[in-house]
Amino acid sequence: MDLKIVVLGVPRKKQIVSNGLIIVFMATALLLIFYDTYFFYVILLIEIGLSPFIAYDFRKLYMESKRLYPFLNILKYDPSENKIIFSRKLKVTKGRFRIIGIRTPVLIYDSDSVYEPETNSPIEIEAMDLNELVPSYIIAASRLGTGFGCFEAYSVVNKEYEGVVFFVVKKVPFKILSEPNEIRFQFKGCAVETIVKPLEYGFEVSTYMYGCGKKFKALAELICSDEFYGRKVKAKTKIVSAHKRFVERGFMRSEMKHSLFLIVTFPRRASLIDLLRILNLKTPVLACSNVRNVPCKIVVKAYSRDFRIKRSSEVKLYAM
Repeated sequence: MDLKIVVLGVPRKKQIVSNGLIIVFMATALLLIFYDTYFFYVILLIEIGLSPFIAYDFRKLYMESKRLYPFLNILKYDPSENKIIFSRKLKVTKGRFRIIGIRTPVLIYDSDSVYEPETNSPIEIEAMDLNELVPSYIIAASRLGTGFGCFEAYSVVNKEYEGVVFFVVKKVPFKILSEPNEIRFQFKGCAVETIVKPLEYGFEVSTYMYGCGKKFKALAELICSDEFYGRKVKAKTKIVSAHKRFVERGFMRSEMKHSLFLIVTFPRRASLIDLLRILNLKTPVLACSNVRNVPCKIVVKAYSRDFRIKRSSEVKLYAM
């Protein structure tokens, strides 16, 4: 089993310094371009107002990089025993690492992440046996990358690496099933039947239409939702859009290429889109491990212009 170690959202110190110098150069160039004009004073005031916040963020990022990359030097992967071995004892707390991706009203992508400890008392670890470890996680994302992820994670307490969060993502076979697995609608002489079938690493949705007119439509959508500090986060994806045809099928499979990942990051630095790219998961995504109750549902809508009738029903999803 091959382990892939990935740093998420925290660049190396040299890159942070070079990015800072580029920003200083661009700010100076703007002042020189608009020198002796009205815009010179406007830009100067904006730069003076923003500089403390930018400097604080760069300093914080630099200190995080200073703690994270030395942490990578103390861990070693033993492929023969399939273990992660630390060269010194680590004090860690166990908890959940939660990450979201949203689109602002002007369609700008934004992401946020946080570590939530389950206990305040740290534990000591020297190694992690990946054969016995089956970490629980769930990832749900729409085609645009909006959605959420929740992972079983660890946060380092040792002063040299304080705040570093790491978690294992393991490829485990799963199937998504619904309860019930059928939804039926009946209009005047028209019947619609939607069936959800479990697949390896996903599910399939089939919509059958009997005796329906040209203006009749049926739609099946996957909707996953979660709460993130009072903010409702949704991942909404169209699976089947049936129109005229007797049967329409759509499926969703989320299978990772690599079998094992060790993700190392800091809270507030991780991006859901970057995480999906690292795991090589194409959107839309619904992937999980060691999870029974999935916060998702399939909503089926059926409507016709002739009858001016619109009906909808939903089924809850589970993982096995």
